Parts: sequence; structure tokens; C-alpha cells
Amino acid sequence: MNRIVTAAVAALLALSPAVACAGGKAAPAGGKKRAPVTVEANVAEGSAKITVRFDRAATAVHVAVKGLDGLTVTSDAQPVKAGRVEQGELAAFDVTFTPGPGQSLLSVAVSGNFGGGRRATVVSFPVGEKSAEQQKGVGTILVGPDGERVKVLPAGK
Repeated sequence: MNRIVTAAVAALLALSPAVACAGGKAAPAGGKKRAPVTVEANVAEGSAKITVRFDRAATAVHVAVKGLDGLTVTSDAQPVKAGRVEQGELAAFDVTFTPGPGQSLLSVAVSGNFGGGRRATVVSFPVGEKSAEQQKGVGTILVGPDGERVKVLPAGK
């Protein structure tokens, strides 16, 4: 049974486009049509330099930043509001924040009308190092009578 599940997961991963955040860059993902933008962040202690490159012209553009897992944004939560941006245009801005305990996330959401309709992209950047509790993970691993391992998560996780 474990081999079948492993093979099925491997096949799905091979067929689906990757979603990654490596080196401060966000990679495109499949599925829902995303805003054609590239978001990069240089994160330092208490601040980040964010750059958004618009790969297509857009109208009614909004960029919003917020914190997750305890991170609190202390600068403008909507640093970019533009009536129109051109293809290739860059929007660069600084964000200041107070990090949460352990590792928290800085989230950047870009939305606008990109020709064919309203689209949005959300990218999150890790801030800080995982605490011992975060590294431990959530849930309990149970082993059934047939030897199959199952992870039981608390409600809402």
C-alpha cells in the first residue's frame, strides 16, 4: 500500500508544475491564472526590499503586504496603488516589520486587470529561523496493525 501511494504522489509531482520560492524569487505555478508578475524580496532583520516586475501592462493595480505566523508589518500595508502600469515596469518599495517568534512569513499580494480580466498573485517569504517547536512539526504519527504510518493532525491544520 505504501508503495502505491508513493508512486501516485511521485507521478503527480512529476506532472504538476513546481511552486517554489528560492533565492528570494517566486516561481510561477499552474492552475488558476495568476497575475503575470515577478516578485523578489531581499529580506533583512526588520525590513525587506520588495521588487515587483510587471510582465504585462495592467490597470487598477494594488500591491498589499501582510505578515503571517506572528509577523507584523509596521510600514504601509498597501505600498502600491496604480491606475496603470506598463509591461516591464518595476515597482520597488521597502517594508518594515516586527518578526514573529521563530520563523514567520512576509506575504506580498499583487492584483490588477491584466488584459483578460482580474488576476492576482500572492508570494510569501520566510523571515527568521524555525524554533525548536516549529521544527518538531504538528501532529502525531500512528502505526496501524498492518504497519502503515498515518499522521494525525489537530483540527484546523
